[in-house]
Amino acid sequence: MLPAPPPTYVDKGKRRVPCAPPDDEEIDDDEHVIDNEQDLDIGKVPGQLPQEAIRRALALSEKTEQEAKKIAKEYRKDVQMILIAAGLAQKATRGENSWNLYQSWYKEKFPKSVKTSMVDWKKEQQAHWKIHHDETEHPQLWKEIHKLWDEIFSNRD
Repeated sequence: MLPAPPPTYVDKGKRRVPCAPPDDEEIDDDEHVIDNEQDLDIGKVPGQLPQEAIRRALALSEKTEQEAKKIAKEYRKDVQMILIAAGLAQKATRGENSWNLYQSWYKEKFPKSVKTSMVDWKKEQQAHWKIHHDETEHPQLWKEIHKLWDEIFSNRD
């Protein structure tokens, strides 16, 4: 007896599972899926936001931040972590670069004067870095640097 010939069609793709049917409450009497978000597209106006919309958005931001602070305090977590969990912020894709942290702090702490050239100011910065770059040897300084960085990052949103 000969073996069966190979099938003429071989499914090389991933097996896709059909979508789960919507919940009963999302289907109307005529078996149509109700899209609650379809009304959001009606009446959109191109252009910038009106001042009232900006004011309301800022108020929403304040309320959200206050609520995130309450949750963070209750669970003794960072506010940024709460916002990330809520989908309102993103976690940095790369780790913090100590040189970048330091540069931001140095610029804030020792701003370049008009009399100083950029080259001289950068040399001063690098000399200071060579002395203070180790976080374990200068924990107070690096605590201050991280605090400033966190303030800058939180105000960016």
